[in-house]
Amino acid sequence: MAGEPMAGEPMAGEPMAGEPMGGLPPLGGMPSVEPPEDCFSNEDFFEQRVWREVLKPQCLDCHNQQGAALTSEMVFVRDELPGALEQNYETFSHIAAFDQSGYPLVLLKPTNRLPHGGGELITEGDASYELLREMVERTRDPEPVVCTPEEVEGVPSIFEGVTLLGPHETLRRAIFSLSGRLPTASEEALVTSHGWGGLEQALEGMFRSEGFDRRLKEIWNDILLTDKYLGGTEAIDLLNPTTYPTARWFMGGPSLGEPVSAAEFWAASDFSNDSLAREALEHIAFVVREGRPFTEVITSDYIAMNPFTAKMYGVNDIEWDNPLNPSEYREGRAPGIPHAGILTSPMFLNRYPTTDTNRNRHRARIFYKLFLDLDIFKVAERPIDPTSTAHNPTMNDPQCAMCHTVMDPVAGAFQHWDASGSFMFRDTWYGDMRAPGFGQELLPYEDRTASLRWLAEQAAADEGFDRAITRHMYLAIVGGELLTAPTTGEHLEERTLAFEEQQAWVDQVARGFRANGHDLHWLIKAIVRSPYFRAQGLEDPTTATPERLAQLEHLGLNTPLTPEQLNRKLISALGIKWRSDNRRPDALVNSSEYRLLYGGIDSDDVVERIRTPNGIFANIQRRMANEVACRVTAFEFTKPAEERLILPLIEPTFVPEDDNGFEVPQARQRIRDNLKYLAWRLWGERLADDSLELDELEDVWTGAWRLGRAAIEEGRVGESIDWQCQGRWDPASGEQIDQAQRVYRDPRYVIRAWEATLTFFINDYAFLYE
Repeated sequence: MAGEPMAGEPMAGEPMAGEPMGGLPPLGGMPSVEPPEDCFSNEDFFEQRVWREVLKPQCLDCHNQQGAALTSEMVFVRDELPGALEQNYETFSHIAAFDQSGYPLVLLKPTNRLPHGGGELITEGDASYELLREMVERTRDPEPVVCTPEEVEGVPSIFEGVTLLGPHETLRRAIFSLSGRLPTASEEALVTSHGWGGLEQALEGMFRSEGFDRRLKEIWNDILLTDKYLGGTEAIDLLNPTTYPTARWFMGGPSLGEPVSAAEFWAASDFSNDSLAREALEHIAFVVREGRPFTEVITSDYIAMNPFTAKMYGVNDIEWDNPLNPSEYREGRAPGIPHAGILTSPMFLNRYPTTDTNRNRHRARIFYKLFLDLDIFKVAERPIDPTSTAHNPTMNDPQCAMCHTVMDPVAGAFQHWDASGSFMFRDTWYGDMRAPGFGQELLPYEDRTASLRWLAEQAAADEGFDRAITRHMYLAIVGGELLTAPTTGEHLEERTLAFEEQQAWVDQVARGFRANGHDLHWLIKAIVRSPYFRAQGLEDPTTATPERLAQLEHLGLNTPLTPEQLNRKLISALGIKWRSDNRRPDALVNSSEYRLLYGGIDSDDVVERIRTPNGIFANIQRRMANEVACRVTAFEFTKPAEERLILPLIEPTFVPEDDNGFEVPQARQRIRDNLKYLAWRLWGERLADDSLELDELEDVWTGAWRLGRAAIEEGRVGESIDWQCQGRWDPASGEQIDQAQRVYRDPRYVIRAWEATLTFFINDYAFLYE
C-alpha cells in the first residue's frame, strides 16, 4: 500500500460524504469469511497469513520507516528487528479501526477505491483481499480467537489421549534445545501475554543469538562431519598449492607479505585452518543469519568468507570492519572458482572424496542423501547376481542400472572437481557412463563450467530437497529419526498407522517450508509447534494397551542429551562447568575425558552419536551429578539470595522442625517453594503446592537432612563440609572467595541435605534426556 495521501485526499478517520465507495456494503453487512480448517489466534493469523502473504510482499517496500509512505499512519518495521511482529500487529490493528463512509480504510486503499499512491494492488474478492478483510473483523471483535494447543495445527490421530506441552513448557524446551540456555524473563513474558504467538516471537529473537548460531553449526557438523579437519593444519593441507597459491599466506615471503612473529604466525595459522575447516558450516550459518532462502546453502555463487579464508583464497576485494576478526563473514568469490555453496567447498569435497575408479559416484550418493532425501544404498537393498555377462553392467544390466541411472548423471555434474577438491575443468566425461545431468534433464552445454551450481538449482526445485532438510532438522530438534515403514513384527497395523501419519505430517511441513521461501526459521518453528516435539505423556497411562504403546514408542523424552547439550545445560541451569581442573576443558566436551564415552563424535573415526543409553552413560551421569552438586551447593550460599541461581529461597538455617520435633511452618514452606523452583529450573515441570510429586521431593530432602542430623548427633559425621565441597572458591573461575563469605561448616546438615537433593535432581531422567 504505497504512497502518501494525495492532495485533497481525506485523512484516516475523516468521514466522507455520500454513499459507500462503489456501492460496497458497510463492514457490518460484509459476508463472513470461512474460517481456516486449523485454528489461528489473531496474532498467528496476522503473522502466518496476513503479514507473510499480503503486507510484507505487497506493502512493506513503501510502508516502512524509510519508504515512500513513511509519513502515513501505517508504517511497519522489518520483521528481522526485535519485537517487529508484535509492533506490526499493533499498527495494523490501529489502522483497521478507521472507516470511510462505514467501510474499512485498509480495504479501500489497496483496491484504489480511495486514491492510493501505490495504485491498485489487490482486487475485491481475491485471496489477499479476503485475508485483509478477515483480519479487520478479528481486530474489531471484542473477544479474540483463542486456540487450544491441539487446535494450533492439525494433530495426527495417534496423539489422541496424549498430553502436549503448553506454550511455556514448549518455550523452555525449544530455547534450550536450540541455543543451550534457559528462557529469559522477557521471553517468558511474551508467552504469558501472547501464548503461541508470543512463543514464535521469542523464537525469532533467539534466532539472532550466538547460541543459536553455535547450535546450528553443531547440527550441520553432525551431518557434514567437516570438523574432522579442526586443529593443526589439517584443513590447509587439503588445498592444492597450485590452485590456491596463497593458502599459506601467514608464512610470509616475497609473494605472501612480510614475515611475522612466532606468536602471530601460530595465531594466524590456527585461525586460518579452523576457519577453513568450518567453511561449510559457517556458510550455512551465514545464509540463515542473513535471512536468505536455505537453498543458497548449495545454489549460491559465493561462499561465506572471513578475513582469514579470504586471504587463503586470494580474495582482496572485501572490505572488513576488522581484518583480524575470524567471526566476521561476507560473501566471497575465489578467482576462477564457479561456486555452488558448500558443494564446491574443498572441505565438503575432501570429506566425501572420489577416486579415478569411483568417478564421483560417492559424492553423488552423498548429494542425494543429504539434499534430496534419497539413500541410494536402500534402493539397492536386494540380491545382485554376480555372474552377469552384460557389457558395462552399470548401463546395461537392470540389476545395476536401477541405481546407476539415478547416480551416474549426478556424478557427472561433479566432473570438474578432482580428488583434492580442486577445480580442474574437463572437456569430456567418461563415455561409458550416462551423460551428466539430473533425472531426465541433461546438463546444458552452456552450464558445463558451473555444472554443480546447475545441479544445485535442479535439486532446490525438487520436493526431495524440502523433505531432506525437514528430516535433518527433525532429528536435531526432536531428537530421534523419522520412522521407517514397518514390514514385520508385533502390532504391525498400529505401527504402520504411526508411520503413515508421520509421513503425512512431514509432507505438510515440507510443503510449508517451500511455500515460505525455504525460510529455515519457519521450518524450525513448525517442528517446535508440532505434537512430535511437544508430546509429554498419556493422559491416563493405566488405559494404555501394548498396541497403543507400540504406536507411541518413538515419542517423548527418550534420547539422552548430547555431551555438548548437557554441558550447556549445566552451565545455564546451575552456573557451573564440570571440570576436573579449571585449567582443563569441560569434561563432557573433552575427547580425553567423557565426550566420546558419552555418545559424542569426533567427526573422523566416530561419526555416529550413540542415542541409546548404556551402563557407561549411567556411571558418567552419576559421577557428574555427585561432583557438580558437591561443588555448587555451598558456593550458592556464599552469594546473596538475589544472586543465587538454584537456592534463592532458603538459607542454611532453615530447618522444617525445631530441636524438640515441632514443625517450623515458615521454614518448611520455603523449603517446598525452593523444591518447586528447582523442579521448574532443572526439569521444566511446574508442581502444584498440593502435588504428590512435591511431597516426594520434600521427602528426599527431609530424609537426607534427618539422616545427616542424626549422624552429627552421634558423632559419626562432623560439622565441616568435605573439603572439595566447601564454598571456598568459585567453581566456574577457580578464584578464591573472600574469607568472610566462605562457607565450610554445616552444623545443622542443611547444606549437605540440599547437596544430596541436587544430586537427585541432576541425575534424574528429566534433566538428562531430550
